[in-house]
Amino acid sequence: MSQSPEKKPRLDDPCINLNLEMNRKAHYTDSFENPSLIVRRGFPINITTTAPIDGVKLVYIAGTKHPQRDSQRLFGWKLETKSSETNNYQLTPPSNCAVGRWTIKFTIDAKEVEMQATILFNPFCKDDQVYMECPEEQEEYILSDTGLVFIANSWRIKPQGCGWVFGQFESRVLECCLALLERSPLTPTSKSSATLVSRSMTALVNAQDDNGVIEGDWSGDYSGGTDPSEWTGSVDILLQYLETEKPVKYGQCWVFSGVLVTVLRALGIPCRSVTNIRSAHDTENNLVIDIFHDRHGNRLESDDSVWNFHLWNEMWTKRPDLPDGCDGWQALDATPQEMSDGCFQAGPASLNAIKSGAVYLPYDARFIFAEVNADRVYWREDSDGNYRIKKIDKKHVGRMVVTKAIGCNDVDDITDQYKHKEGSEEERYQTRLAVTFGTEPDIYENVEDEDEVKMKFHCEEDYIIIGQPIEYTVKLILKDMERATALFNATASVYGYNGKFICNVQSHKCELLLPEQKVFKGRIESSEYESVVRSGSIIKISVMYDLKEATDMGFLEEEIPLRAPPPKVEILSQEPYIVGVPIQLKFSFKNRFSSALTGGYFRLDAPGFSSRDRLEIDQKLLEPGIECSYRVEYKPRKKGKINLVVSFNSDQHKGLHTYKHINVQNSKSDDF
Repeated sequence: MSQSPEKKPRLDDPCINLNLEMNRKAHYTDSFENPSLIVRRGFPINITTTAPIDGVKLVYIAGTKHPQRDSQRLFGWKLETKSSETNNYQLTPPSNCAVGRWTIKFTIDAKEVEMQATILFNPFCKDDQVYMECPEEQEEYILSDTGLVFIANSWRIKPQGCGWVFGQFESRVLECCLALLERSPLTPTSKSSATLVSRSMTALVNAQDDNGVIEGDWSGDYSGGTDPSEWTGSVDILLQYLETEKPVKYGQCWVFSGVLVTVLRALGIPCRSVTNIRSAHDTENNLVIDIFHDRHGNRLESDDSVWNFHLWNEMWTKRPDLPDGCDGWQALDATPQEMSDGCFQAGPASLNAIKSGAVYLPYDARFIFAEVNADRVYWREDSDGNYRIKKIDKKHVGRMVVTKAIGCNDVDDITDQYKHKEGSEEERYQTRLAVTFGTEPDIYENVEDEDEVKMKFHCEEDYIIIGQPIEYTVKLILKDMERATALFNATASVYGYNGKFICNVQSHKCELLLPEQKVFKGRIESSEYESVVRSGSIIKISVMYDLKEATDMGFLEEEIPLRAPPPKVEILSQEPYIVGVPIQLKFSFKNRFSSALTGGYFRLDAPGFSSRDRLEIDQKLLEPGIECSYRVEYKPRKKGKINLVVSFNSDQHKGLHTYKHINVQNSKSDDF
């Protein structure tokens, strides 16, 4: 009878050489700052032992929700002898094995030797469901640890890229991502599916119902936590969550999107952040946004809303669970908006399914379709108290969907991946088809005639830098009537980026004799609005008229985008920038607001530099028109293209961002 092997669970057992440097480089995991074996499924792991291997057992670290068991079966793993003389072996996990932490137990010279390995999805392996063929895409969507998220509160101007440090290779970030995976309700078999893993991560990145990573808050009162606009990267969020085991306060959509990129890229799933400009939030599942006005023209409260912009994510995978043609980019969203299968999660939904109107396909294609292509339906109360459709705005929602361009800090318009050209026959067919799967399939019937007066809105500036006055005009043009008296009402309001009303800042009521008095001129001083705006806010001008001579009432809503004055970044050191050699930086900010700022400080977020550190300015009170500055040293730790993300914050205004792109070399002789 053979003797039972003696158990010696040691990572550094002299019986086995894990060839860490060689394996990590071959598996594209050498950037991880974890001193352990991190490999990708489908690729061989080279190991060397002091004696022949007599047996192998596998243990998958499934997490607290599922028991761990040793198994003599290899589940498709292959152990091949490359050299019997040197005891060199290749152990290859199958391209569809469960991702996460594994313990491999070898029997060598009657002793049991353990080897710990973290197995990730493999976009570099043709047999893996997340395989990406293009090397530039692999670099952008897996290996890049800095990038951009786009904050865009108007489709008329080029979306503004804000630097974000994903930091998926930073120390302990992967540890946090693996802890999330092990906390998920997924079975070990389910953890082989990129679709199911990414769906589960959308639930765990938010904290609404499962004590996940980030607690969302749109109230404007962020006491007890961090203002969402202050965050410029994922690393500090994930490390704080790992250390405290409590949700991090607070986040909004760009924070959820940035963190989800980090988590999925760390696990090996290609992922990117996506911004939808004018994003609908349909709460009634009818795939339209309902806007109600009473008989007097007053707008009524509604749960439906249109966000100035909304960020979600896309991940790349095959979809064997869906019909042909649904592989590729899949939309998913970690921002807690609506529940799906009992928790706050959304996606993945195939972009091809969304574009074709096949909103019945999993997961949550109906909700994401409405975000990009819902029509705004205006209802007006009649004299009998019934509400009838006054008009349908078919172009307001989903004006542009953008992401970061591959290999550069530019914007890539991907709207055509979600919808056909606005107003085309294909787009209208897609919308009508999708609505038939909603709760009101006949909503397009009985639309009233158009208004008697056409209104044209004009603002000279494409956007307003906060601190400047706002001037606009509204022109009223009669269609069939020669003369009329219009009871005119123009209200200027501040709205949050999520479409929620904050406050009115100005209101005008007057009578206009048409056509003589056909132009209304409005002006809003900076002192009327700058103290109440938040990150991503807009000024919404709501205009209504009621004709005395006819039973006709019309309304118009226009948005004036706002932008905060950004800080400036100056690199004082000369190129080239070398790994380990300090770079001297200078940050500056000029107060362009109409009032003084207190408690001012800068933050720098970059790989290897914690954004938790407040770089406080000397001035306790920064008066209007005065500039402050701060100098800091940054020492890059590795070669590559990175973004240095800088923000200025004060008691009055948070998250005034900018970034600087640099190339870091190993030595002066390196070529990019």
